[in-house]
Amino acid sequence: RTALPPLLEQEQLFTRLPLAGFTVASVEYRLSSEACFPAQLEDVQAAIRWLRARHDELTIDPGRVAVWGESAGGHLAALAGVAGSAGPAADHVEFGEQPTTVAAVVDWYGPTDFAAMDRQAPDDSMMCHDDPDSPESRLLGAPVQERPDLVARADPCRQATADAPPFLIMHGTRDRWVPFGQSELLAARLEELGVAVDFRRVEGADHVFLDDPRGPELVDEAVALPAHRWRQRRAGEGGRTAARRWWAAGAAGPPLAPRRLTRG
Repeated sequence: RTALPPLLEQEQLFTRLPLAGFTVASVEYRLSSEACFPAQLEDVQAAIRWLRARHDELTIDPGRVAVWGESAGGHLAALAGVAGSAGPAADHVEFGEQPTTVAAVVDWYGPTDFAAMDRQAPDDSMMCHDDPDSPESRLLGAPVQERPDLVARADPCRQATADAPPFLIMHGTRDRWVPFGQSELLAARLEELGVAVDFRRVEGADHVFLDDPRGPELVDEAVALPAHRWRQRRAGEGGRTAARRWWAAGAAGPPLAPRRLTRG
């Protein structure tokens, strides 16, 4: 639960983000061995509510919350972005009066359409996603192809609306664990809806950008871009056109980092 992938550990992500002006909250969520979906999304939303309820004592801006996740965490970050304040009834959760909307999403190689994963998988894929024991099936509590209703609820592609915040999506084209096509689908869907999305293809890279020499560059881009866009906005780059550009809608708040390489 506490281990970062090698690239982010090497790049000292949790040191660099505060130096770039971010407040960081690393979110724990229940794994599929502990609870089935939507428990994981509810945990992320609970963390967002908790932060907003304590924004004064934490000295954070509750209007500038962003989420960043990789792999399974990328899936949850994307879902948190497209879900907005949808979730349990406010009177059934702590700090239910607090919204769970976010201002921006960074999604690194997260699943977005479970039912399409095996069709998109490369020949050297590391798993069968439709298998009853796959991470996706364990998350749902049923084989992927047998419960299209659950798949639809868990898929950011199908849950996305025009109200989604700006997205930065990064994915290696040779990913053997989460097919590259998953990010293509989400980027295309967001563009279709008119949502600002910056989709970064990382040619030839595998999952977690393992041993890829461009790794530090990718981290630099993901750390620097939101702050840069926020400075542009504060300098007067306003209006609907600017708001539809990546991060110009007001990101660069405290990124929440649901981060887990596997579903456990």
